[in-house]
This record gives sequence, structure tokens and C-alpha cells, in this order.
Amino acid sequence: MVFVSLYLLGIGTALYPREAIMEDAEKSKRQLIDEILVLRERLARTNASSLKSDSELKRMEDALLIERDMMHTLMDSLPDTIYFKDTESRFTLINNAQAKMLGIDNPAQAIGKTDFDFFVAEHAQAAFSDEKKIVETGVALINKIEKVSRPDGTTVWFSATKVPIIDKNGIIVGTVGVSRDITKMKQFDDELQKAKTELELRVANRTSELQKANEGLKARLDQLDFLSASSYQLAQTIQIDELLSLILKIFASRFPLSHVSICKAKHASFKCTNATMALNNTEGFLASERALVSFLQKDSFSPMIASDWTRDDRLVHCGWPLPADCPCYIAIPLCADNKCLGAVQIFTTQENEGIYEQEETLFATLASHAAACLSNAVHYLDLGEKARLDGELDAARSIQRRFTPHYKPLINHIDIKGVYFPAYEVGGDYLDYFQTVNGDWVIVIADVCGKGIPAALLMTMLRSTFRVQGRAETSAKKLLCSVNEFMTTNLDDRSFVTALCLIIKNNGKTMSYARAGHPVLLKLSNNGQVPQPIASDGLALCLVSDPNKFNEMMSESTIQLKKGDRFLIYTDGLTDAINPDRNTYGIQRLYETLSHAESIDSEALIEIIMNDIKKFTRNAPNHDDLTILALQVTD
Repeated sequence: MVFVSLYLLGIGTALYPREAIMEDAEKSKRQLIDEILVLRERLARTNASSLKSDSELKRMEDALLIERDMMHTLMDSLPDTIYFKDTESRFTLINNAQAKMLGIDNPAQAIGKTDFDFFVAEHAQAAFSDEKKIVETGVALINKIEKVSRPDGTTVWFSATKVPIIDKNGIIVGTVGVSRDITKMKQFDDELQKAKTELELRVANRTSELQKANEGLKARLDQLDFLSASSYQLAQTIQIDELLSLILKIFASRFPLSHVSICKAKHASFKCTNATMALNNTEGFLASERALVSFLQKDSFSPMIASDWTRDDRLVHCGWPLPADCPCYIAIPLCADNKCLGAVQIFTTQENEGIYEQEETLFATLASHAAACLSNAVHYLDLGEKARLDGELDAARSIQRRFTPHYKPLINHIDIKGVYFPAYEVGGDYLDYFQTVNGDWVIVIADVCGKGIPAALLMTMLRSTFRVQGRAETSAKKLLCSVNEFMTTNLDDRSFVTALCLIIKNNGKTMSYARAGHPVLLKLSNNGQVPQPIASDGLALCLVSDPNKFNEMMSESTIQLKKGDRFLIYTDGLTDAINPDRNTYGIQRLYETLSHAESIDSEALIEIIMNDIKKFTRNAPNHDDLTILALQVTD
């Protein structure tokens, strides 16, 4: 009945002349509705005689009153906007919500006006077209999302439903519409879409970052594999000619389709020994030798790079027999013992120019190892056949001494002192400390099964392996596992190595600790108590070839370092030291000695231990290699 009344109101108003509508525009909506209802009540009374009874008349009157109340509620209280229009889209009736939306005080002020009087032309034209189509076709418009722009610049969103008004003769005489303000919902949807877009962008960026990180990791693994394999090959070659050829081959493999040469330093000049492609001829050899003279004139040796050698005064005069497709020049010196022993020269394409910058650390490490091998090979070659055996021992002893650090590393808040005494000319104990690319310090002490030259050779391989595998490692356990995996593939099943590894963070506050069958780390007391052994499980290196099994059998500890903490690591040459009565020094005597060494620095502690060993053995020669390292946390 409410919509019937709305229909009648709409039609009735539409049939008045426009002049009468404008004259009555000041009347309120409530008065208009009341007048119509009064007319309907009078009509009902006029026809009362046709009613069967007074009760029927009463029922109709009550129904009219209910319908009026419902109409008032609908038009006065409903928050959705309601508007009636004639066939020309002029307002004939609106509710309070629509009046508020239009920015007028009285709904009657909208009568006879159109959307063009209240909205921007674009929105008004769209609404007019929709209503014209409804009048022409009779097809309702359901839940259309409309963006309404007001002349004051504000914008709101509505969901509009519009249907045709049809009179009793079936003729469309106007439209009625109901609109709901969905601005907040639209804003929420926009914010949600914005958040979704931002999330998708973040996910895409993160995915890209992970892909780049994965590519970087793969590249690092490839470099480590390459470095490990190359280092092993170089370590196995002692003949200098074979070694120079191998060095050339290894460097050339990182620069496809490039021209490469290698020169060996000889007195005050260089001698080119091997070359590839366009440099592998007399002219290329001579040009390679001329280009390297500048290296011998420097106190420090660093790589030399030229993006275009044809425009470089240092290179253009050398007479290179090269095509124009390889303008980039790279010279990498091979330096050891503060001397330039040789150099690799590479001519490559512009596309490969970035390879050196991307793998600079790899080439520096490879050049260092190649130079050490070259130094060993040169030294071996110079020994001479007559004193071959003595020379081998001297070379091995010299190499081993160079491999054993004789300096105190500059570790934050840490003081270290280490000593190594081989039982023979060379030995199988290994003591080393070096800094990783992250700035952490790796400390390793190890004992190779056996003595003399065989043990020394294994120790050399062990040192190279630790330094290669440990360049970017932060976990002592993982480093021992990596070394075990490499060593087991290169040693027979009769060899094994005990080892203890510490990795001290560069701030000197914590260290990672793990051991492989080696005597445990001792934490010393500062109040006369016996040392505290710090337990850690682990099997000796090279006894288990299965990396998973080896990893499962090993544990790791992270030790917090505090001012005044002192630690001691050693090889069994200390506790197994024998006196002339064939008695061993033993762990108990070591503990007793350490318990009396209160609050002294690392160097003094080592001196006390060595004096006590000499006293016990009565200066008898060592029957086993002896290595000790003391560590103290300072300020």
C-alpha cells in the first residue's frame, strides 16, 4: 500500500500544470501528503453508503491511517535517498535523505528541478540518459554504481536502483529511484585493493630478491668448487713447467674465448713460458714480457686493468698480435713472500670485462695459492739433485714454518699466543689462525696421523682446505664437516686427523667451538682451581666418509667470552711428552700446572707450561710434535 501511495503522489503531482507546482513549492511534503489523505478520506465517506457496515468503513479508515504513517516513516526516516521524477527527469517528490544529499533545507525546493541544478554536468547527463532509457523501454536499472561529483568538488559513491512508474492505463509517467551511499564501502574497497597491490609488489620484490640471492649462492658454490678443485690440482704439481701450464689453464677457464699468457719472474725481467690463441707465438711471448716490466719496479703488487689496451700508454707500445675483439686487458700478479714470482695476462671481450670484478675475491685467493705453489716449485727446483733429500727436508721445514703463524692476530678483546715444535725436521701438527671475509677469526689446531714428511704433506693439504672452506664460514662444526668431506675424497683410509676449531666473532664477544677427536678445550680458573674441560662430541677427520653420519656424530657449542676468561688448546704431544724414565707428562700434571698459573697473560702461560715440560723431560728431545695455543679475553 505504501508504494501505491507513492505512485499516486507521483502521478498526482505530475498532472498539475508547472505553474501550479511552482506556486505550491513552498508547501511542505507533510502538508501535501496530509491533504491527499484527507481527500481520500472524504472520498471514502462519500462512498460509505456502499459499504456493507460501519465496521467496514472503520477498517478502511484505519488502513488509510496506517498507510499514511508508513509513508511518513519511509519518507522522513529512511537513510537511503528516494526520489520521484516525471518523464523529463524533473523531481516531483523526494524524501528528507535526498534533500540532505542535494544540500537543500526543504524537499519541496527540489520540485520541478533536475539533476543539472544540483550536480556537475557529466553526472547529471548520465542520470538523465539512464532515466530516459527506463521511460522508453520500461526496463528497470538495478544496483548501478554511480560516482557523484558535486559542484563544490566533493565526490560520493551511490548504489542506485530506478524503476518506471506506470499508471492505471499501463503508460509510463515517470521514474522512482532509491540510492544508497556506499562511499565508505568504496573507500574501504580502494584501500583493500591498494593494500593488495602493495602486498603483491612486496611479494614480487621479495621473490626477486630471493632469486638474486639464490643466484648469488649458486655462483659462490660454483666458485668454491672451482677453487677447491684448482687448489688441489696445484698442490699436487711440483714440476715448475707443469705448474705454470696448469696455472695458465685454470685462469683461462674463467674467461671464455680470451687470449691468455703466463710469465715467470727471472732476475730483473719476466720470461713468458705459456700462452693461448693469438699470444701463443714468439711475438705474443715478447709482448707479454715487455708489458710486465712495470711490476718489477713497484714495491707493492696489485692487478692491472685496462678497458682498452690500445689507448693505454703502458701497453700500446708492446706490439701485441691481437684481434680487435678483445680490448680488455687484465694482469694478475702471482706474489709470495713479498715478491712477484710471475703474472697472468688476459685479453678478453667487453662482454667478459665484468668477470674479474664479480669474482675478484676468487682470483685473489687463486693467485695467492698459485703463487705459494709456484714458490714451492721454484724452491724445489733450486735445491739441486745432489742435496735432494736434505733439500726436500729444508724446503718442507721452510714451508711449514711459513705456514705456521708467527704473529699475534689483531682480534678485538682477544690475546693469543701459540707455539709449535716439530719432533723432526717437519711435522704433522697444524696451527693456524686467519680472518674470514666476514671479519671473524678462525683458529685451528690439528694433529695429522704420523710424523715427518708424509704428515707434513697432509698438514699442507689440511691447511689449504681449512683456508679455502673457511673463508666465509661462521660455524666451527660446519667448517670441520666441510674439511672432512674434502679430505676423505683425497686421502686413503689409513690416514686420519684430529682437529679442534674455534671461530671468534669479529667483535670478540662469542666464539663457536667444535672438535673432531682432538683433546678438549680447557677453560682455566683464576682462583687456583683445576681447569674446566669443555666437552664436545666429534670423530676424527677422514675416519667416516659419509658426510651425514659425520655431521650427526659432531656437536657444537657457542661460548660467551667475558673479560678475564682464559682458554688452552694443545696437541697430544704435550700430555704424551716422555722423560728418560719413560713416564708421560700426563693430563693430571698439566691440570696441576695450570691451576697454579693464575691471572697471567697468554705468553706467560705458555712459558710456564714449556718450562714445566722441560723440567719433567729433563730436556730430552720431543718424540712427538708439540703444539700449544693460549687465549685470553682482555678489555
